[in-house]
Amino acid sequence: MEIADRVHHFTNYSFNWYLIEDQGRLTVLDTGFPGHYRLFERSVQSIGRCINDVEAIIITHAHADHTGMAPRIHRESGAPFLKDLQCCRNTPHHRVTNCPNNYKNSMREHRCEGF
Repeated sequence: MEIADRVHHFTNYSFNWYLIEDQGRLTVLDTGFPGHYRLFERSVQSIGRCINDVEAIIITHAHADHTGMAPRIHRESGAPFLKDLQCCRNTPHHRVTNCPNNYKNSMREHRCEGF
C-alpha cells in the first residue's frame, strides 16, 4: 500500500517493511524474517520493480523481524547498508548479543561499522 508519495508499506501482520522509490531506485526500510523472502520479492514486483532496483537497505533496530532478510537482499541486489544497527554500537538499550548471529556475521563480512 502506498502510504505517501513513493513510500510503500508491506506487512504480513507479523512484521512490516517499506520500499521507498526515488528516481527509479529502491531503498528497503527494515526487511522482515529470513523465511519470507518470496513475500518480499512479490512486494517488489507488485510496484513494478525487481530486486536489482534495490539500491540501499536501512535497518531501524536489531529485532529479527527487521534484520532477517537483510543479508539475502544485500547478496541478491548488491545494495549497501546505509546505517549500522544501533544495538551493535552497545547503546544503553541494546547489546551486541541481541543481534542475530547471521546478521552480525554478514555485516562483518561486508565491513559494516559496528560489527
